[in-house]
Amino acid sequence: MVTGGTRGIGWAIARTAATDGATVVICARDETAVRESVARLKELGANASGIAADVSREGDLARLLEHVTSTWGRLNVWVNNAGVSAGRKKFESLAAAEIDRLISINFAGTMKAARLVIPYFIRQGGGILLNISGKGGDGRAAPFNTTYAATKAAVVSFTRSLAEEYRRYPVSIHTISPGMVATEFYKDVMTGPEMASQARKLAYIMRVVGVPPEEVGRLVVQVATQLPGKVTGKNYSTIRGRRKWLGAARFVWYRFTGKI
Repeated sequence: MVTGGTRGIGWAIARTAATDGATVVICARDETAVRESVARLKELGANASGIAADVSREGDLARLLEHVTSTWGRLNVWVNNAGVSAGRKKFESLAAAEIDRLISINFAGTMKAARLVIPYFIRQGGGILLNISGKGGDGRAAPFNTTYAATKAAVVSFTRSLAEEYRRYPVSIHTISPGMVATEFYKDVMTGPEMASQARKLAYIMRVVGVPPEEVGRLVVQVATQLPGKVTGKNYSTIRGRRKWLGAARFVWYRFTGKI
């Protein structure tokens, strides 16, 4: 089960799982996008379904879990991927409604889903819960993305504590740190007034340390195949030594040539 599974990282996860033979369920707020994405998964030969759902609403989450279990019989892996951004803005310019939206979807939605899914996993005898982190999740400062970063840091802290709380059960609870992924999400981030003069810089950064969505999909599927309960509370990241060395090499190239 992948929330926010119709585009970006969520779609990459769903598609990778489908091509590996998994039965995949997705959700998003846009019913048309869900229907079209399910059709694409079926074209890959996968068992797939999905419904429109808003992860900030507990009733929608309960309906989603019911859909999974009634349609396919059981749930093995739940991925809390759905997330939103307010763009790159000064904190003081954020409306109260924007702050509420970021918190209710990025953080509260993750907590509400976990509250439903973990008891189900325990009754079933096992399961894996994966929470997607993001910019700011590692605790580093993220100016102009303050609220978004705070929600992702909260997700990491919540996941770590939750994993420890349920350590004695056959349930694995982890975070996935995807790094900077070139998806539609960054088009939203670039909408703020502060971004106009920094488009070239962001393009350079994405070229240096950007992670292909497919790589995040492969990482999630790899973690999802582990034995539930054997390992829990880990943070899996796409950032590895090779990518750091590649980034350093590209930085030197940029400094000497001025080319991205």
